[in-house]
Order: sequence, then C-alpha cells, then structure tokens
Amino acid sequence: MLKKQFLFTLIVASLLYSCSSDSDEDTELASCLSIELDSPNISATQISLNYSSSSTANSFEIEYGITGFTLGTGTRYITSNDFTIENLTPNTTYDIYVTSICNAQDRSVPAGLFAVTTSQSQCVFNKTLSAQQFNLDEILVVLSYTDDIFIEDFEYEYGVEGFTLGTGVVINDSSSIIDITDFDPSTTYDIYARARCSGADYSSYAITTFTTSESCPKPTGLQAIFNGGSCGNRQYTLDWDYMIASSNASFFDVSIPSDESTPPVSQFTTSNTQITLSPFSCGDTRYFYVRANCLDGNVSEWAGPIPFN
Repeated sequence: MLKKQFLFTLIVASLLYSCSSDSDEDTELASCLSIELDSPNISATQISLNYSSSSTANSFEIEYGITGFTLGTGTRYITSNDFTIENLTPNTTYDIYVTSICNAQDRSVPAGLFAVTTSQSQCVFNKTLSAQQFNLDEILVVLSYTDDIFIEDFEYEYGVEGFTLGTGVVINDSSSIIDITDFDPSTTYDIYARARCSGADYSSYAITTFTTSESCPKPTGLQAIFNGGSCGNRQYTLDWDYMIASSNASFFDVSIPSDESTPPVSQFTTSNTQITLSPFSCGDTRYFYVRANCLDGNVSEWAGPIPFN
C-alpha cells in the first residue's frame, strides 16, 4: 500500500514540475514580443521604418528583399532605433521583416511589412550624349542637359559596339564632361551615361555610338582658296584640317598634279596645315591632294582631289 502511495505521489510531482517548466518556457518566449510596425515613409530610394515594442528588446534585425523573397536570404541590418532602408530601386516592391532581439538566445517572431512600393524616380530630365576625338589618345564625352535638376554625380559605361550594359568599362565622375583614353583606333564603341540624383535614384541612360580614328587618319576639310592675281600670276592657298596633328602628324605631303593622278606623287612637304602657292596660269586646272606622315612611321591615305584654277 505504501508503495502504491509513493508511486502516485511521484507521478503527481512529475506532472506538476512539467507544467511549471512549460509555464516558465512560455513566459520566457513571451518576454521578447514582436514589434508593431507603423506606416512607413516612402521615397524613390528609401523606406523609413517606424515601430514600437512593448518587449524588453535591446535591438532589432531588419531584413528586406524584393517581394516574395525567402526569409533568411534578404539583406539584413541590426539597429537599436527606428531605421531607414536606403539605396532602393525606384518603383520597386519590397517585403520587410523586423525581429526584436532581447538577448543572444531570445528573439521575437518576425513582424512583416509586405508589398511596399518605392516611388517613381525623381531623376527625370531631357539629355543628349555626344563624343568627339580631339587627340589620338583622347575622346571627349559630354552629357548635355538643360533642365534645372539637382544631380549628385554621373556614371559612364562604354564598350565595343553591341556590348551588354553592365559588362563594359564603368567611370563614375562628378562632371558631365569626361575624357576617355583607354580605347583602340578604328574601333566603334557604344557609350552610355546617366545621372545619379540621390541614393540609388538614377536617370535613364543616354547613349551614343562613336568610331575612333585610324592610328594615322587622313586630313579633312580640304580647300583651295584663290587669293587673286592676273593670268600667269594667280595665287592659291591650300588649306586642310588635322584635328590630332599635335599628337600624331610629323609632316604632310602635298600633291597638285594637272590630272587626277592615281596615286598622286608628293611635290611638297610641310609641317603646317596650310600652304600658299603661285604662279598659276588661267585655265591651268590642278588637283589638290594631301596626306599625313605620322610619328609612328605610318602614312595616311591621300585626301582629295580638290580641283582649282
């Protein structure tokens, strides 16, 4: 009989201890309560979170990602205050979770804020992109715009024509005018540029396609200018352009045959881009050709002919 009473007492005590233990665990779990999320403040690239907690939380874990992401795979931050998520993409929908952290072992169930969409981009303006080669080793790229808009900086990206955006050479600069020096001659490039107004709020891209000059390009803009004079004593100034002469051309060959020679034969050399010649007779038609002799030892194609007299 005593043995039965002892066994009964032992079972009751065990049950009471078990209930007491479960109650303690429930109390401990309940001590770190989930936060209550208020309506966030939203801009094109930021979501400012406001929340309150009745628990003894020391800090909070923020996790976010594109709507539908799996908890544990998003971007996470630990903070002790209200928090602003920055550098978001405009017009994009996010899910956000906030977990209270009471101590290393005690965390709340995550509170969720779902399908929060950032505002449309504020970085909208009219723009054009242009490129010009002034020297053999330099392309000047200009992003032009007339709208009154605040811009933090600019992002440029370029690569061989047809390259995939995101795989090219990227340059970040505070100016809307940059020099590009890392390119190959006789190559066509796609050049992209966009502005960053704030955070991750970027404008759309402007694009231009540009073909670099040959390593020894031929002269351009040939002219034969009549300066006056009587028959038998007519004077002409032969003029041409060579935009990258200072960095590439050593001298020029000039040919003025009386027929359209193929190929022309050099008759004069000059380091200038202009030469004045006389005398010429009336009706003595000549044909003006010019070519560049470059510092690397190469010779350009002949430019011309330009008939005169």
